Amino acid sequence: MDAVRTQRHLAGGAWLSVDALNGGLIMAAFGLGTLPVMLPLTWSGTRLAGWLARPGARMAAAGVIFAAGMLTLAAPWLARIPAVHALLEALGCRTLPGA
Repeated sequence: MDAVRTQRHLAGGAWLSVDALNGGLIMAAFGLGTLPVMLPLTWSGTRLAGWLARPGARMAAAGVIFAAGMLTLAAPWLARIPAVHALLEALGCRTLPGA
C-alpha cells in the first residue's frame, strides 16, 4: 500500500512541477530507485512461471496458501491456547493490546 501511495505522490510531484525537465528528472529518479527491486523480481517471476508449470508444484503452492489462510482464520482462537501462543508469536502473530 505504501508503494502505491509513494508512486502516486511521485507522479503527482512530477505533474505539479509544471516543468518538463524537472518532471522528467523526478520520474527518472523514481525509475532508478525501483530498478534494484524490479530486476530481481522480473528474473524470479520468469523462473517461478517455469516451476509453476508443473501440476505438483501448483498443488503444493495452493496448499501453502490454503494453510496460511486457515492459520490466519484460526489465529484468534489458537492464541488463547498457551502451548500454541509462542509458535504464533514466532510466526509474527501478535495479540491486540488489552485483549
